[in-house]
Formats: sequence, C-alpha cells, structure tokens
Amino acid sequence: PCVVVGKPQPTIKWFKDSIELEKINENLTLDYIEKTDHGLYKCQASNEYTTTNISTFIVVESELFWLT
Repeated sequence: PCVVVGKPQPTIKWFKDSIELEKINENLTLDYIEKTDHGLYKCQASNEYTTTNISTFIVVESELFWLT
C-alpha cells in the first residue's frame, strides 16, 4: 500500500514505467502476474502544496501457471 497523510488529503496515483495506471487507489494489486508486469512502479501523492513519490522495481522471473 501507498499510505500518505496530509492536509489537505493527498491524491494518490500509481505509475508503471512512467505511464499512469487507471482506477487504482492506495493499494496496488497485480492479479495474474505476467512478464509484462516487470518494471518500475511509482506511487505519487500530491495535494495543492506538494508532490512526493516513492518507487519500487518489480521483477517477474516466470509467469504463473497451474499444475493439473
């Protein structure tokens, strides 16, 4: 999760490789991981006074598969 506190309450946006991810709140959830999910993820919190970022790099070594 990307938890921030501020007044006024900051708006949170998530980015992957500098492209904004739509309809995501403070919790970034990746369902059905694929190799294309590999990359730099950034949480950006901003209000009318400031903007701050925190980033993490996710490495996908292989895709998820089910044993049957």
